[in-house]
Amino acid sequence: MKLLTFLGTTNYQPATYVWRSPDGRQYEHATRYAPAAACRFLRADGIIVLATSEACAVHLAGLRQEVDPAVDISVEPIPGGANEQELWQIFGAVARCARQAPSVALDITHGFRSLPVIALLAVAFLRAVHRVEVERVVYGALQACDTSVSPPRAPLFDLTPMLSLLEWAIAADRLIRSGDARDMAACLRGAAPPWPQPQLFPLRSKITRLSTKLDEVSNDLRLIRAYDTLEAAERLSRELAEAEQCAASVPPFAELLAEVRATFTGHALAKPAAPENVAACLERQRALIRWYLSHQYYVEAATLAREWVVSWWAVAQQGKADLLSRDTRDAAEHALGELHAANKCGCLAERASGLPEQVARLWSRIIDVRNDIDHAEMRRGALAPSKLIERIEQCVGEIEKLPLPHQPVAGPVQMPGPDAPVR
Repeated sequence: MKLLTFLGTTNYQPATYVWRSPDGRQYEHATRYAPAAACRFLRADGIIVLATSEACAVHLAGLRQEVDPAVDISVEPIPGGANEQELWQIFGAVARCARQAPSVALDITHGFRSLPVIALLAVAFLRAVHRVEVERVVYGALQACDTSVSPPRAPLFDLTPMLSLLEWAIAADRLIRSGDARDMAACLRGAAPPWPQPQLFPLRSKITRLSTKLDEVSNDLRLIRAYDTLEAAERLSRELAEAEQCAASVPPFAELLAEVRATFTGHALAKPAAPENVAACLERQRALIRWYLSHQYYVEAATLAREWVVSWWAVAQQGKADLLSRDTRDAAEHALGELHAANKCGCLAERASGLPEQVARLWSRIIDVRNDIDHAEMRRGALAPSKLIERIEQCVGEIEKLPLPHQPVAGPVQMPGPDAPVR
């Protein structure tokens, strides 16, 4: 592992740096240079110093004297950071150094002005984009030192968890934009306390369950598991009701807890396939179609819309409750096919206007949209993307006008016209 660090021209004073490792052990090392202590504590086999020529002239020799001779020290020249162009040059220097080793640590104690911020953002960026292994980010807090002893004792803080903020930001953006919580689940798992601490087993168990539920509901949504999504959201809602302990121990998650609830709890429904929950299930799935559309999942919205109309017809017009039965769905699709055929030949409006005509037009649009999507433009006259999206939006708008079974519904429709195959 290589330790990346900075040197300035400041007159650094001796201090006893104190480090508490993740396993709870405490280490101390007296030195003028925090990087020398960090190198010892983290067992780095090399140090890469980012510094101006002036800083190297003042401190490089002194640093070499306080580091084990077996540790290789190299220098990456950087400008002084006097303007934006030089700041980007420093960013590039950090990036080059971070990619030189299988894993790196970063000490920002002696960074001047904005250098610690640039370095921290750079390694966070590299970890996210290039999967650079960042073992530790440390900072010698001289301002928090104990001056009652000589040399003063200064804690070496572990700032590594702060690196995860960029990953949490990415996860939050993905959740808000697309309703996908898989990145957030990964962040939660990464924030779980390590196994060697038995007193934290209950917290780790809660975090593991919560992250699993976030993965489940996200996968169900992406794969259009219309029933599984409702049940997964219900299980997640129960976990979120007890998530305060997780939120307290993972501050970024605490900031996102309300957003997670707003995204998923509205889908929750226990036992959605149960006969007594037919109306509630249709209501939740219709809301899910709108959710897909609002998050620009157009294929998913169109796919579920087609299946929802079949379910709606089976309940509202045929009085069926087992909407997962193949016979039930075949009968509903056949009836909708007849309705479509009658409307296409112009005889439906003459015999049964109102709701049947409305459903016939909707079914015609939905099967056209579904076919256009499923054929992947492998036919003449395929719709342009903007037109296809417009048609999907129209279908969803028409679906939202259909009365649910617990609302007044027209009586069963008498089907005119010849039989028509289901498309």
